[in-house]
Amino acid sequence: MRNAADLIPLAWPNATSPLNFLKDSPVNCLVVKGAPEIKPGGLDIFDPANLPTSIIAVDKAKWPRVPSAWRGKSGNKEERAAAKLATGPTGTPWVDSNGWISSLEHARSPDKTIWISVAPPNDSGMVRGDVYALAVADAAAYGSRWTVSLDDEMRAGLIAGNAEAAASWKKISDALEFFERHKAWRAYQPVANLGVLSDFQGPNEYIGGEVLNLCNRRHLAFRVIDEARADEAAFHGLKAVLLVQQKVPNSRIQQLTGEFLAGGGLVIAPASLAHMTTGMQAAGNYDNSYDYFSHGDGRLAVARKPWTDPYQLATDTHLLLSRRYDVLRLWNAGLTNAYYTRSSDGQGLVQIVNYAARSFGHPMSLYVAHPYKSARMTVLSSGTPENLTITPKGEGVEVNLPPFPVYAAIEFGGAS
Repeated sequence: MRNAADLIPLAWPNATSPLNFLKDSPVNCLVVKGAPEIKPGGLDIFDPANLPTSIIAVDKAKWPRVPSAWRGKSGNKEERAAAKLATGPTGTPWVDSNGWISSLEHARSPDKTIWISVAPPNDSGMVRGDVYALAVADAAAYGSRWTVSLDDEMRAGLIAGNAEAAASWKKISDALEFFERHKAWRAYQPVANLGVLSDFQGPNEYIGGEVLNLCNRRHLAFRVIDEARADEAAFHGLKAVLLVQQKVPNSRIQQLTGEFLAGGGLVIAPASLAHMTTGMQAAGNYDNSYDYFSHGDGRLAVARKPWTDPYQLATDTHLLLSRRYDVLRLWNAGLTNAYYTRSSDGQGLVQIVNYAARSFGHPMSLYVAHPYKSARMTVLSSGTPENLTITPKGEGVEVNLPPFPVYAAIEFGGAS
């Protein structure tokens, strides 16, 4: 069997169906219920209920897209509720993305390979190639893999040799090959000034996950700190930590957050942890919603009321941290999410996923808070890098991005 990190999976109804379309494709693994021992065409084959222990399959993912409530349709009750929750009264249109799920699972299991398992909606008809490429990019940009899953019409078309299905399959294959050529990006580490610390379980699961989701949508870069794995290194370089823990943290977490505060950091805590302020000096408040307390060179911000609205919490967190600590900003960003990482030798990478799956009618601008000297952009549909003009802005640089569908990678270099 191939190494887990090298497996490129396709979910398929059975292993006896014709698979001629896989010729020259990067797919090397089938996921089939009740997987037989045979390996058609040299493919590795697994039952989804019996995957290797080195793989974590996430099956609570969403199909990446702009929900119908934002596509000019009314949407069902759940979609309308999600859009309202996610955007708030003045927010940007919502997208269904799995980037935050990938970030969480990688933080929990850094030595595992993460598969995002989600299929196209049953009522979507034949899904066009760019939408499938979006599903590839939604996972791969965050270091995961999408278990390629095709709609019924697409599968039938591929078996029958349908030209439209073949064209869509080529876009899927091209997207898979693109990320294989750039597999080194998976080792890059997220660039962020905010850490979100939680066990993401029980009473913390919903609000913790939604905050990650909404920070991603706000282009507020974050680093997930899993309570079970938290150590001093997890806090290194951060300006603020959001503590999504409704109960008293264990002694190790209390020590780590105390040291972070003493060193000048900001810790944002729920109302249920107000007793953590015992012995601290009051230091004002924020918007009559959070009370500040001094500890060493840092501050503890404690909510006055229980957190019930993830949108408001994500907004408050961004404002408490302050926009001056944004590590990236996007203008005319539309229906995009962005993920900023850096290599061990200081090369920067911003991956932008466009959930409209179509080019915008206007250019986008990107700012990163680092004095890079060079930038180049690669669009998924072409794969050919294009040099960008850099404009110094404050502590960082700004670049203008031409319109693109689905996905673009901006590589920065030339700075320490």
